[in-house]
Amino acid sequence: MRLADLRGVRIAAALGLRLQGGIALAEGDVPLIWAYEGRGVRAVALPFALSQSDLPLHPAFPVLIANAVTWLAGGSQVVAGDAPVVSAGPRHAATLLDPSGKATSVEARDGLFPLPPLDRIGLYRLRTEGWERRWIVATVDPRESDLSVAPAPPPAARRDAPRAAHVSIVQWLLGLAAMLVAGEWLLWARTIPPGRGRRRTR
Repeated sequence: MRLADLRGVRIAAALGLRLQGGIALAEGDVPLIWAYEGRGVRAVALPFALSQSDLPLHPAFPVLIANAVTWLAGGSQVVAGDAPVVSAGPRHAATLLDPSGKATSVEARDGLFPLPPLDRIGLYRLRTEGWERRWIVATVDPRESDLSVAPAPPPAARRDAPRAAHVSIVQWLLGLAAMLVAGEWLLWARTIPPGRGRRRTR
C-alpha cells in the first residue's frame, strides 16, 4: 500500500471474504484488499470487479498494481544472511548456485524449498527442471532506500522535541548602524580645511 492513496475510491459491490490468516489492507463493510504470506506462498485478492469501481480512474491504481506485482514476485534483492523459502510446487529437488558457482542440492519439504542463509555478496540462482529463480545479495538493507513518507510523531513526541531558540539581532544592527554613522562623520570632519575650522572657532 506504499504511496497508494485510496481515499475517495468508490466500489459498488464486493464479495464478503471470510479471512483465515493474512491481513486486510483496505476494508469498508467487508475486506477490499487482502494479502497473504506463508509457507513460501504470497497472494493478493481484490474481491470486486474493476468495472464496478472507479479505482482504475484514480492515480493510486497503477501504484497499487506495481506494488502488488513487486511484492508477489518476492523481490530480487535480499540482505546478506537471509534464508529465503520458495514454493516448490510439483518439484522435489533443485540446485542452488552461489556467486562463486558452487552448487548445493536443495530438497523440497512440504512443498517448499528451504534455502540456507545467503551470506555471500553476489548473484544466487535456484534451478530445477527448466525453472530458475534469482536473488542478488547486497550488504545494504533495501529498506534504507525506502522513500515513503514516515508517519507523523505522536503529540507527546512533538511537545518534547527541541525547539529553535529565537535570538534578537536588533541590538546588533543598531550598534552597527551607530558605528557606520560615526565613521561617516569622521570622514566628513577630515575633509574640512584647518583654517576654516579655526575661523569658525573664533
